[in-house]
Amino acid sequence: MPGTQYRVLVVDDDPDVLESLQMMLEDSFQVTVASGGLEALSKVSATAFDAIVLDLMMPDIDGGAVIQELRKRSVTTPVILLSAVSDLRQRARQLDVFDAEPKPIDIERLQRTIERAIES
Repeated sequence: MPGTQYRVLVVDDDPDVLESLQMMLEDSFQVTVASGGLEALSKVSATAFDAIVLDLMMPDIDGGAVIQELRKRSVTTPVILLSAVSDLRQRARQLDVFDAEPKPIDIERLQRTIERAIES
């Protein structure tokens, strides 16, 4: 499959969500997972990713703080926010991310969004 060379970092503090996303996305992408914002920042320092799928609400540092830190580091990888918050679209615009996907996750829509992010 042509998309397998693309590296996607998936960040979520819920181990079940993380495992499900990894299993569902690994047919199309090379998936790396991180269980929180600090781990995500560490992995971004070590590896270049083509897209980042980032949970907004996490206990260590939230998605917004991760995005701010990525910008400080001049990381331009497109970010797709995941969250169940009601104002997700507004938060995505405020954070100036590529896109946002609501939880519960529609995996086919998320895959299309990741593909669009990588192509952008």
